[in-house]
Amino acid sequence: MEEALLLASSYGYVIDSDIKASVYKEIKNGYVFHLQKFHDSPYLDAQGKEAIEVTITKEGFIKSRTLGFYCKGSRCL
Repeated sequence: MEEALLLASSYGYVIDSDIKASVYKEIKNGYVFHLQKFHDSPYLDAQGKEAIEVTITKEGFIKSRTLGFYCKGSRCL
């Protein structure tokens, strides 16, 4: 699991203190994580925390999909 989280962090996905982005489960061939990606560009309308579902296999393949933004604006800093 530690290696899978390290791989996810290289893509900018991290564990958050909010339950929406700090969940995981072990699957047959790897792990599924609910992590967060922080967007801080002032030029984007999508500034804030985005929940991401990340699936990582034991072979090191990574697949992600957005679960939507759960915190927007400067209050997410």
